[in-house]
Amino acid sequence: MGKVDVLLVMHGHLDHIADAPAIAQLNQDKMYAPGDLNQSAALLGILPPELLPRLNKSAMIEHTAGVKVTAVRAEQSSVLV
Repeated sequence: MGKVDVLLVMHGHLDHIADAPAIAQLNQDKMYAPGDLNQSAALLGILPPELLPRLNKSAMIEHTAGVKVTAVRAEQSSVLV
C-alpha cells in the first residue's frame, strides 16, 4: 500500500480498526476516530496521542490533502473490542 491521505476509523470493532494503527504509524499520519476510541488507543499505547485526534459527530476536519470530512450521527459503539 502506498501513502494514505486520510485515515478514518468509524468504530473499534476489529473489521474497522485492524490495520489502522499500523498504517498511521507507517505514514506518521493521524488516525481520526471517535473520542472514546482514540482516548482508549492512547491510554493503551497503541499510538501516541499526537496521532489520535478526535472526530466526534458533527465535527469537521480539513486534512492537509485538501479533503474535508464531516462526521455524522451513527448508532454504533466505538469502543475497542
